[in-house]
Amino acid sequence: MIQWKPIKTAPRDSTFVLLLCDSGYTITPFRVIIGRWVPGYRNWWINYANDAVTDNGSGPTHWAEWNPPDIKNLRWEIPK
Repeated sequence: MIQWKPIKTAPRDSTFVLLLCDSGYTITPFRVIIGRWVPGYRNWWINYANDAVTDNGSGPTHWAEWNPPDIKNLRWEIPK
């Protein structure tokens, strides 16, 4: 289960985290994206593509730790 925390407590050291944001839509009231705070770069949250998180709605309200899988040790098998 994801433990959401207030955005004010999020790390500000360019660590990627999960961000909970208002979507600006009624049907889908929120969105979850992977992003990070970038100090010195206009001091705002950006996503993995270096786009501002606020481009599609308001800024994040909550954050959670993101633990990506260790892809170095994944074994890929091609079906025969």
